[in-house]
Amino acid sequence: MKQITLSPEQKVALETRHKSSSDRRECDRIKAILLRDENWPT
Repeated sequence: MKQITLSPEQKVALETRHKSSSDRRECDRIKAILLRDENWPT
């Protein structure tokens, strides 16, 4: 899988969106992106 590199600003924006979203699918996708950025396996 392709490596994802987020800037600190992008990471904060995604974390904020994750906290404010009521859509579970969106939250799951955001979590996957954040974990991939931290080099978690797919």
